[in-house]
Amino acid sequence: MKYSAMTLMPLLCSFFVVSACPLRAQDGVLDPTFDGDGRVTTTLGVFDDVAQAIGLQEDGKIVVAGKTYLVDRYAFFVARYLPNGTLDPSFGLDGVTVTPIGTGNALAHSLAIQPNGAIVVCGVSTVDGREMMSLARYVAKTGQLDPSFGDGGIVVTPVGSGWSSGRGVAIQPNGTIVAVGYAQVGSDAHFAIVRYDRFGVPDPTFGEAGVVTTSFGPGTDIANAVYVINDDAILVVGTSEPNGVNADAVLARYKGSGALDGAFGVNGMKRIERTGTFDEYGNAVVVTPEGSIVIATSSNNRFEDLVAIRLAPDGTPDPGFGLGGVASTDIGPIVEVGEASSVFVQPDGKVVTSGLRTSGSEVSFGLVRYNINGTIDETFGDSGTITTRFGSSSDEIFASILQPDGKILVAGGSHDGTQSRIALARYNNPSVSGPSTVHDSHERTIVVSPNPATTLVKVQLNSPLANPEIKLLDLMGERGQVHTTIDGVLVTVNTTNLAPGTYLLHIADADGIVATSPVVIVR
Repeated sequence: MKYSAMTLMPLLCSFFVVSACPLRAQDGVLDPTFDGDGRVTTTLGVFDDVAQAIGLQEDGKIVVAGKTYLVDRYAFFVARYLPNGTLDPSFGLDGVTVTPIGTGNALAHSLAIQPNGAIVVCGVSTVDGREMMSLARYVAKTGQLDPSFGDGGIVVTPVGSGWSSGRGVAIQPNGTIVAVGYAQVGSDAHFAIVRYDRFGVPDPTFGEAGVVTTSFGPGTDIANAVYVINDDAILVVGTSEPNGVNADAVLARYKGSGALDGAFGVNGMKRIERTGTFDEYGNAVVVTPEGSIVIATSSNNRFEDLVAIRLAPDGTPDPGFGLGGVASTDIGPIVEVGEASSVFVQPDGKVVTSGLRTSGSEVSFGLVRYNINGTIDETFGDSGTITTRFGSSSDEIFASILQPDGKILVAGGSHDGTQSRIALARYNNPSVSGPSTVHDSHERTIVVSPNPATTLVKVQLNSPLANPEIKLLDLMGERGQVHTTIDGVLVTVNTTNLAPGTYLLHIADADGIVATSPVVIVR
């Protein structure tokens, strides 16, 4: 039996005229299921709390790490939140573990979650006046320091001839831990890479006694992030500032032995020289399944904000992305600035960078999404960008992650002029690539294709439904105009009247909603 159903949403489009109008779906809207308004702040210490890193455990719990100020010095902290944004009371003390290290300040900059859920945090601590690369590992379930790792859960590693620091950490498929940062070598700072075994012991098969240092030339070279491609390929991004010359974003790729990979860049190293008299800093890196390299940078170029740079696997700029491999947005007048501290790539190839944006004296969370070709994706937030404030004078993102359900999580700090607080935000952002298969609670299955779609979406049911209701909602919950034709277990949805964007398909029978699936409309 064939029949048709018309779902209409009348809107007042002009004076005395009522008609059905297309809706614009809103990717990037704050998620109200996350602490009520999509935003969370947490105060730990007496002065300064900032989240520098974020991760997800398999059960969906959210882990952040950073710095907190105690009575007289900074310490590592790790906090765990439930998916709804509340602190997890089963973790640490009321959801938080604070770890002083050494005899002075200890600052956590990054984290990685091992396959067993254990949390590895990397940063720097001061021991007897010397700054050193430092790691701590926490038990997945309780948040306690892991006594099987290093000295009671802590590893402090002197690298180079003087000071050193950890800035990024990642886990290799074989379970080894790779930490990156910088170390003093003579009068310069070099990239520092240290690989540890599962117990926190430097791996003697890597570099020299587990340590590699790399110089891009005289001056200061700082590694800020690491991405493990596989057991034999480690990609590191950072900044090189030659003496008396402007800083550039740089990358280096290493083999599993710690040797530079000559197939990448020039002798394993790549300097991105493109900003003339401006400084540019390499802050984060990710590698796509196809092997493309995407980095997030910041600079003092006031005409380029929230920058993403895409490179081919060998380090050459990707001409199919933005302008010569560079995508950027000018967020406003020259006095407004956007700096990218974090980046990820969605399954559909779109790139999201995040960090800060300024407007006058205000500093806010800032995000931008780029299409696969590097143009700004205007279906995201406000014409491609998002600005989020916490009611403070300064809000900044330092880390971001894409949840399996497509939602975006970001973490950083919010400063009210007196004290900084941990700040998190979550945004609705369904990410769909290819046909979507959804299992509902009644053991029904739907397959949605094509997805993304242009004018028609086909929904395959695994069993017929009696008088089903089919509707598409934008991410604000508004109902769009669609025409559906149902032929047994095949539903065809005409989406001609919908604006491009992300929608939620609802299928309901007399008992209520039985299946939902994100649907992306493109033109």
